[in-house]
Amino acid sequence: MENNKKLRVAAYVRVSEETKETQHSLQAQEEFYRRQIHEKVEWELAEIYKDNGISGTDIKRREGFVRLISDCKAGKIDLILVKSVSRFARNTLDLLRIVRYLKQLGVSVRFEEQNIDSLTEEGELMLTLIASVAQAESESISENIKWAIHKAFQNGIGNTRRRTLGYHWVDGKLTVIPEEAEVVKRIFTNFLAGGSHTKTAEELTGEGITSINGKPISVSAIGNILRNITYTGNTLLQKTFIQDPISKKKVMNTGELPQYFVQDTHEAIIDMDTFEQVQEKLARNKEMGRFPYNHTGKKYPFTMKVICGCCGRHYTRQLWNTSEKGKKRPTWVCTGKKAEKYRRCDSKNIPEAKLMEASAKVLGISEFDEDIFFDKVESITVQGTHELLFCLKDGAEVTQHWEHTAQKASWTPERKARHAANRTASPAKTKGASCMTGRIRCELCGMNYNKQTRKVARAGMVTFWKCRGIGNGGSCASEQITHDHLNSILAEALGVAQMTDEIFTGQIDHIGMCEPGKLIIYKKNDGTIPGSYELLPMEKRQKPYRPRNRKGNVRSQGDT
Repeated sequence: MENNKKLRVAAYVRVSEETKETQHSLQAQEEFYRRQIHEKVEWELAEIYKDNGISGTDIKRREGFVRLISDCKAGKIDLILVKSVSRFARNTLDLLRIVRYLKQLGVSVRFEEQNIDSLTEEGELMLTLIASVAQAESESISENIKWAIHKAFQNGIGNTRRRTLGYHWVDGKLTVIPEEAEVVKRIFTNFLAGGSHTKTAEELTGEGITSINGKPISVSAIGNILRNITYTGNTLLQKTFIQDPISKKKVMNTGELPQYFVQDTHEAIIDMDTFEQVQEKLARNKEMGRFPYNHTGKKYPFTMKVICGCCGRHYTRQLWNTSEKGKKRPTWVCTGKKAEKYRRCDSKNIPEAKLMEASAKVLGISEFDEDIFFDKVESITVQGTHELLFCLKDGAEVTQHWEHTAQKASWTPERKARHAANRTASPAKTKGASCMTGRIRCELCGMNYNKQTRKVARAGMVTFWKCRGIGNGGSCASEQITHDHLNSILAEALGVAQMTDEIFTGQIDHIGMCEPGKLIIYKKNDGTIPGSYELLPMEKRQKPYRPRNRKGNVRSQGDT
């Protein structure tokens, strides 16, 4: 640093509570550092950074501190003055990490009370010892506060005055707001009558009814209201707790700490019997899945009967569109397919007709009978791709094979002929379509190949042709083929140097893809050219993802 260049000095001040006294202290600290920096001829004031009413353990919420570090990174500061280590950070790891980072930037931190300069050799050792003491002090204060809160809980005294829909606080007690209480009663009534969370939320929003924050009542808010025992006139204390004094993360109390149930603390909006009915229905719906009942409230024949052998969850009934306009196909789907955002179960979807057909075969009856099924079948476990394990109530187990033929059956000869004629008369005009679109057909399942483009490791974007019978419940055993590979096969078979659109449309009627590695070229002069080829590594079908086993131990909520 040149001799005539002044040292750019910043100061950081903080108080953890926002009161008149601490505000005065903050102003005093600020004035002290401003005067100190101006008295030094070789120093110039960069800025005084401050945080008011924020704990030293929570760095992310300290806007002044975050801005200070950002300005250091931008090269605007050479020296930071701070009263003590505890003002800078109460977390030892955070303190050392930040000081070391500033040291790499060439920024010194000077702690006034401890007389420590972070750029000196002994500075980091002293910081480690003092910061450990500061963190221990913070943890001790936290434990003392927790002890006081727990003693208050034991005496039936809560530690919050949180606003709840239907109530407001008057003289330290929850008091009913009649208009909002009617909304709460309506939510409970709708749920017991079979209304979904979504439908109730839409109704309330349509009528202009909002939450306590003036926003539309969300689906998740409906669920929280239905689970809130406060509406019964009782209070459950310590439903959440702070995980540790460093992160200050609030988590749900699922048995880690005791909960305190205090009866008759305020006026009830919902009676206890209604509340318990709602909890039973919520638990039942969670176990059965999203759509366990039909519109009459009656169970479907296979509700709670079909179990996924892959993830252990139950199957639920869904209505899927078919090729026939206005007609739906009942299909049973594992709830694990939507259980997690990125790790979904890859089990087979089963049409209800196939379940009925397999059940009739196992029970030795000509057609499915719901009463006989309920009397004799305990459960059905979906194993592998096409196996169903029937566990009967007499203890016997029977394995029944089934085939998914819905897609193949929907392509009748008449439909195939009609579709082919339409595609020939009106070639696809969609974006990405080529002369091969609609002219590559699977010899195994009768469906067309679709053109797809996706990114492949070490190859970039690659265009594939893939049978529509692969995936989406289909069971076609054909393999995909890259566009470039197919062009090279066709060029070799026709004896041309390079395949072009003109050659393809002029000589080839369509291509039939057989078992993996084999195809047939159907020429326009009614001739055929059989061909064989080696599959490229990227053309081979990948093994399906198998999710990890679910944890067997499920925490149950204890009685209060």
